[in-house]
Amino acid sequence: MFQLPSDFRWLAPWSPIDAETARDIEDELRREIPDGHVLAGCQFKAIGESDNYDDFLFATDSDDIPLASVHLTWRVESDPTWPGTAVYRSLVAWINAMANEHADFEQWNQGEDETSFDEFIASHPKGTVLPGRVTSVQPFGVFCELAAGVEGLLEVVEFEIGERTMEFPDSYPRVGDILEVAILHVNRSDRKIALTQRNICDTA
Repeated sequence: MFQLPSDFRWLAPWSPIDAETARDIEDELRREIPDGHVLAGCQFKAIGESDNYDDFLFATDSDDIPLASVHLTWRVESDPTWPGTAVYRSLVAWINAMANEHADFEQWNQGEDETSFDEFIASHPKGTVLPGRVTSVQPFGVFCELAAGVEGLLEVVEFEIGERTMEFPDSYPRVGDILEVAILHVNRSDRKIALTQRNICDTA
């Protein structure tokens, strides 16, 4: 089983995971992964978690893919491409990816002080339909700028389109696209906004 160096320093939004939570997350991943998934048949251990929604880092017993970052879906999957998983052949490869994710996290928080966020939410309650400009594209969804300094996450399960992965580039949003979205949920403590494109008329 791969082990991080004892002096390893985590970079936000990633942090180490406590033993009890790790066991729960490992059980959840075992429940979710279907036959044919890249981690099917592997032994794995949860070693890190991200503040960026449902992303977790796993060490594995595979020499080919010692590290894997998984976006949990919290349901049993039948499609082997889910839960979305990025695999890394070395610690250096994951560190490089982590640095890129750190940049995305900084972009997520840029300009979102309490006043601007609170003002936006006060005037845009749950169900509000508005345009969002895609600023970052990830396997688990896209980040959309809703106003200056305020972004929300549109996860793939909330896409209006049927295809759920980046394997369909013609239908997957691109950076700069303007999407019609609705506010699905607001986490005031973390200052994060979840978006949807599903049943917008009903939501509004």
